[in-house]
Amino acid sequence: MNKKNCLTIGMIALFALSFVLPQAAADEFYQGKTIRVAVGFAAGGGYDTYARAITRHMGKHIPGNPSFVVENMDGAGSLIAANYTYNKAEPDGLFIGVWNSAFVLYQALGDKAVRLDAKKLSWIGAPVKGSPSCSVMAFT
Repeated sequence: MNKKNCLTIGMIALFALSFVLPQAAADEFYQGKTIRVAVGFAAGGGYDTYARAITRHMGKHIPGNPSFVVENMDGAGSLIAANYTYNKAEPDGLFIGVWNSAFVLYQALGDKAVRLDAKKLSWIGAPVKGSPSCSVMAFT
């Protein structure tokens, strides 16, 4: 085998390993672990229902197949959960906070009750697309 073929095979092997090694590390990290999901609203509401429905299936899509536990941390329109997510939860990959995303706007507008920096949080997504609206009747 000439030098060019050896180099090509070596590059292909390195390329393939670049996909295998992160998967193996993630498998090892999440194997046997539990991911806590703190929902900022009471049990039975919309946010809680979404969190519980999604977490039933998330473990199958994460390497290592971790289990999930949903905890309700209601109060102040989910502000308690939002502040907990940023200030108290361990940034170890085993915590998800589910709270009203309007706090990102409130934080940007300088609301002192919102004690988080949205730019430093990692966002996973949302189960639905929100379409906020405001209506006013003409006679008001």
